[in-house]
Amino acid sequence: MKNILIYGSNSFIAKNFVIKYENYYNIYCYKKYFKNQKKFSSSLFKYIKRNKIKYLINFAADNNNSKKNESSKKILNSNFILPVTLLDLSEKLNVTIFLFLSAEATKNNEIKNFYALSKKMLFEYVYSRKFSNKIRIINFDSVFGSFDNNFQRLIPSMMVNFIKSKKVNINLNQKKKLIHVDVVNKKISNLLYSKKKLIYSKINGKLYNIYIVYKFIKKYLKNKKLKKNKYKNFITTYKWYLKYYGQAK
Repeated sequence: MKNILIYGSNSFIAKNFVIKYENYYNIYCYKKYFKNQKKFSSSLFKYIKRNKIKYLINFAADNNNSKKNESSKKILNSNFILPVTLLDLSEKLNVTIFLFLSAEATKNNEIKNFYALSKKMLFEYVYSRKFSNKIRIINFDSVFGSFDNNFQRLIPSMMVNFIKSKKVNINLNQKKKLIHVDVVNKKISNLLYSKKKLIYSKINGKLYNIYIVYKFIKKYLKNKKLKKNKYKNFITTYKWYLKYYGQAK
């Protein structure tokens, strides 16, 4: 079985990956906080060697997309300095590394905030160097699914409002590209077997009319016999929130 190290195991995408593939891979979660770069590198280096890790997936990120610069240092630390540290380590140990970008960060190639800047810097850094190990960069639209407890985001906010039977306090009159978390994790799993050196993969989300999605879920709640069709992942996600909402924060 492949030995995979996950950093950023609190990410909802990471949690879904572990549950989906824990019986297919030997998954290790490294939970030491990235604070002192030198100590972190030394500790992680030893951990990777000791556990014979061959793949490193970095799910950690600071997704603050505010245009204010109060958190700029933290954002750049999480989204650029940390990945660069992991890149250097993975090269030294000949480990295949997975890094993620976000289509939301650089729409129309615009640098809208420090989050977008950090992702752009990471992309340029990877392509400006010739690494000796395998690198996979995955760029994707907004992801939704189980374990996402960030209720400032569109889908979690909508689901909680359904459960609380409250009027939705979000903008339903919008179209948004969305990807279910299983699609992202399936792509990661498939790329584990690729022999190519450097891979850049773009996962395009489906464009949804949020108002239509909202209306369908409302109808489904009244009539569970409705065909789920293309909205089935939203229903699956709703069921998770219904079951675990008491644990959500």
